[in-house]
Amino acid sequence: MKKEPYPMRVINLCRHKNAGWDGVIYLNENGEVMVTDGAGIWELTPQRMKALEFVEKVDMEKIIHYLYYRQGASPLIALLREDLPDLRQDIEYLSRPLLDDVQYEISDTQVKIHCPDTCFAEAYLGTHFDRRALLDSYGEVMRTARAHGIRISYSTHIKRLLKDRWEDYEASVEDRARLFRWFSAQARVVELRGLHQGCIDDKELSLLTELQNRIIRYGYRDSVISQMASAAHTLVTLRQDLSRSPERFAMIAL
Repeated sequence: MKKEPYPMRVINLCRHKNAGWDGVIYLNENGEVMVTDGAGIWELTPQRMKALEFVEKVDMEKIIHYLYYRQGASPLIALLREDLPDLRQDIEYLSRPLLDDVQYEISDTQVKIHCPDTCFAEAYLGTHFDRRALLDSYGEVMRTARAHGIRISYSTHIKRLLKDRWEDYEASVEDRARLFRWFSAQARVVELRGLHQGCIDDKELSLLTELQNRIIRYGYRDSVISQMASAAHTLVTLRQDLSRSPERFAMIAL
């Protein structure tokens, strides 16, 4: 599976309401929402957000000029040298009233943005299984079944899955984790901007929805992550049931 670089990008242009400096709000290579006027670079906290207003144009050459004196700023300078999107529609959207009672639950493992009658986004990172633990569970189930004279069918090919598809599984888990970090960072962008009336026009929420749909695909039945989760569930269930009442079983499927 092709791996994507973390998406460093410009989110919006801004101006400090009191100090008057021009700035750029952007997502850095670590998935953090930052703001810079060239001379300084800061994490965009909710408090800093309140001091800013969105604008259509800034003195980009001045910002880039100051950045040249900052060590390690080359990727950001290259980003700001690119053609920037037309932000007029976005500024109009952000001028609308905020929606009431929107809750933002954002962490490294789960994201949920919702209000009492609507869920705008929800996704979870999911479990990363340990191969050794699964093989140990497989062996334990086998031993218990044989000890109680229970027949074993190998129709579900769990051991073959653990052996032949593990590298594919690890690669998919890594890609899913990278995508979820992007999703979590994008959720923080949406939180900082707030959701406004008529949010069908919110370009950042649209991107969040797109990322959510890509994460959901890792749970499809034909994905190796879904297959591994199904195998793990089967092993856990069989181990528990066999330890409690093995007499219930004449045959199990592995």
